[in-house]
Formats: sequence, C-alpha cells, structure tokens
Amino acid sequence: MSSLHRAVHVKHRRVLCVESGIVHASIAAAARALGVHHRTASRAIRMGYRCRGQRLQLATSCNINAAARQRRLL
Repeated sequence: MSSLHRAVHVKHRRVLCVESGIVHASIAAAARALGVHHRTASRAIRMGYRCRGQRLQLATSCNINAAARQRRLL
C-alpha cells in the first residue's frame, strides 16, 4: 500500500484529558503532549488506564462541556 493511499484513510479523533480539560486534535497529539507512544495513549483510552497520571477519553461534545463546567466550579 502506498503512503498516499494510507494517508487517505487516516482518521483523527479528538482526545480529552479529563484532569486538565485540554482537548487534543488526535491521539498522536495527546501522546506527544504526555511524552508517550501513541499506542500507549490509545490503550489508555480503550482500557480506561491512566497515562502519566492523566485520564484520556475520546472527545465528544458532552464530555467537553462537562469538563468545562467542572473547571468553572473549581
């Protein structure tokens, strides 16, 4: 499979860091910010593990709004 063909199928999913409320553009971006491999961040999301002390979730409008409300209450 050529690199051009592979690039067409890339799907970026936004990732929410629950503790900080930061929304990353992709799993890879979240992994870079935490200093871990993208597979480690992906596994943390899928299995519910913490990654460098941070909980990661795939971002939805509901959990982004909930994180924003939580930050305002603190």
